[in-house]
Amino acid sequence: FHNPTTASASLAALRAVYAACAAHGVVIIEDDPYRMLAFGGEDPLAAEDAGAALPGTERAGLPPSFLSVDTDGRVVRCDTFSKWVSPGLRCGFVTAPRPLIVKLAQGAGPSLGVSSPVQVFLVEMLRRWGPAGLHR
Repeated sequence: FHNPTTASASLAALRAVYAACAAHGVVIIEDDPYRMLAFGGEDPLAAEDAGAALPGTERAGLPPSFLSVDTDGRVVRCDTFSKWVSPGLRCGFVTAPRPLIVKLAQGAGPSLGVSSPVQVFLVEMLRRWGPAGLHR
């Protein structure tokens, strides 16, 4: 999901790159801070691969990502709250396989320098929104 053009790689292109990385043992780090800014609605890639259910994309009408085609835990996606919730919420997060998250947490410490008020606000916001809140 490119900024400012909003261009997205096709599902076929994502799968081809993923297959090449898998064949060579490469981990994909997907920096995706603008993902949640997609307007939703009709998926422009739906005609290309009709019927393909990509976990995490179908509800919000988001374009596919490397994480949505990950079948063997080789994708690490980096996101941030500052792009889609509020610019002042300078806090990022990682979506990755559990073993990698454990390794990252061992070396990172509890907060990685995010201010305490931002952490408190985000915890409360996510608690109030609940699991379904991110899809609204």
